[in-house]
Amino acid sequence: MTGLFTINLRMKRITGLIAFLGLCIGLLIYGLSDNDSPSSSVSYIAKSLWQYKTTYVGNNSKVVNLLSHLPFGDLRREVSLQTQQSPYGVTVQYDFSKLAMEKTQIEPILYNNAITIFALIGNADQLTFKVQRTDTPSEYRYTRADIQQALNKDLRDYTKDLSSFENLLEQLNYTGNLSY
Repeated sequence: MTGLFTINLRMKRITGLIAFLGLCIGLLIYGLSDNDSPSSSVSYIAKSLWQYKTTYVGNNSKVVNLLSHLPFGDLRREVSLQTQQSPYGVTVQYDFSKLAMEKTQIEPILYNNAITIFALIGNADQLTFKVQRTDTPSEYRYTRADIQQALNKDLRDYTKDLSSFENLLEQLNYTGNLSY
């Protein structure tokens, strides 16, 4: 009886080990699949941002939600909207005081955020990002005209449909994955 019990215990251990190895192999294969490719990541991010597309800066809910879903959204402290007369604009205050990032790391991300905002907010003419850091505050100003000139294509053309918007984010190498 003891010998039979020992054999059953060994079989259970071997079966458990095989199941565990199968699980590990499955996770390894899934982790290396095309589902995590940069283009699927961009597609996911594009869909997430796309829902906040609006014609007007005055759509407070969509503008604030868009800002929250962009990189550094969790560092946003205050938003003010210029909606009374043209130029229509958005001013965003960020608190980077607990973040160890250099200006050279911050600037390209804010620039890509500006492109995304201008693409998704139809009448936005100017953006100001006020960044409070541990050393000195910085201010980044962007206008639709300046961004437009750099891209050689009307930003609104990138948001005619979701696929066009995904292409814009791919051009920006937009991953939305920041480790800061």
